[in-house]
Amino acid sequence: MKRFYAILCAAMLVVALGGNSAWAANYTLTIQSSNPSSGVAITASPNDRNGAGNGTTQFTRSYSDRTSITLTAPATASANTFQKWQRDGSDYSTNRAITFRLSRNRTMKAVYTTSTTDTTAPTTTASPAGGTYSGSTIVTLTANEPATTYYCTGSSSCSPTTVYSAPITISASTTLRYYSRDTAGNTETTKSQTYTITTTTPETNCKDGLDNDSDGKIDCADTDCTADATCQSTIPQHRTINSYAGPSTCIVCHQVQATAMLASVHMKWSGPTPELTNTGGVAKGKAVGGINTFCSYAMSSKGTCFNCHVRADGNAPHNPVDNDVDCLMCHNDTYKRTTETDPANTVTVTNVLGQIKTYIFGKVNPTTGDYTTLPDYAKMPAGTTMIELARTVKKTTRDSCLRC
Repeated sequence: MKRFYAILCAAMLVVALGGNSAWAANYTLTIQSSNPSSGVAITASPNDRNGAGNGTTQFTRSYSDRTSITLTAPATASANTFQKWQRDGSDYSTNRAITFRLSRNRTMKAVYTTSTTDTTAPTTTASPAGGTYSGSTIVTLTANEPATTYYCTGSSSCSPTTVYSAPITISASTTLRYYSRDTAGNTETTKSQTYTITTTTPETNCKDGLDNDSDGKIDCADTDCTADATCQSTIPQHRTINSYAGPSTCIVCHQVQATAMLASVHMKWSGPTPELTNTGGVAKGKAVGGINTFCSYAMSSKGTCFNCHVRADGNAPHNPVDNDVDCLMCHNDTYKRTTETDPANTVTVTNVLGQIKTYIFGKVNPTTGDYTTLPDYAKMPAGTTMIELARTVKKTTRDSCLRC
């Protein structure tokens, strides 16, 4: 009989401690909307503890601790367009469908913006502007909003039909005509810039990849350039570089080094985390899963941190390939690079001093996800060319590392 009562008491204790759901934490999820503040149909999955799922703002659901929840907001509400989700008053995601785990009471708000009709044509700027230049010059066309830019070179009446995708090298006198058309179909009036390219005789421009004195010899192959600093490399192959087509110019001779760089921390900005107890050892770093400190987590800068990243396309979503290794970042201290900004990709905030600041982020290729990086000639000595930089590479120095 005593044994029977002992077993009975043990069973009752198990039921009391392990079988009572009251011991598990339960949290309330409040789902709201803004502009409009009510009447927005939100899909919620799974159903909560009470069997309730989808609802119309504002509503609440009750879930057990660590439940994985998916919320989906409609693309439009009351003729307004979905903009973002906010969590507890802070921006959370611009995706309409979000998935998260509930580990405390939370408020998720679907924010909508008023739709407007764009009737303003874009404005395109050519930099540098037309004028007289000694030797070839590189011209960048920049629209003040997302748009497709068309251009042509030649006569003052040429028709711009070529889609602009990269800076234009002008090595002979010509007229550049261009215009942009934005995503709403607004078309800019065609503009033109006239560039006059003068030649130097004898050859004194030894870093432009041109035969400026028409003697059949280009740059370092011309005896006029013997004393030029860019023609003093102890590596004969470097003295023969007369054009620069990006990283491929270097990689054609340094394939092994480029391939090795793809696996390096410098390229990935992440690595194994065996010493962290909550990551399971998976790769983390300032490109993957970092804490947004606006200092150590590169992704929060939306392009700014990529100005000195060895990866030429920023931290694009696809795996890097050899031609993404920007060798000059580590092997030429003169070289400076910048991320092309996108006037349509901005955030305005009020800091702790009450000052309103607007930050313009990098331009992203809508097809590949790449950031667009360009040589920052404003931060390099006047007259610097990419050919010059490619010829004068050297081993990495402290300055190479400390630029970041």
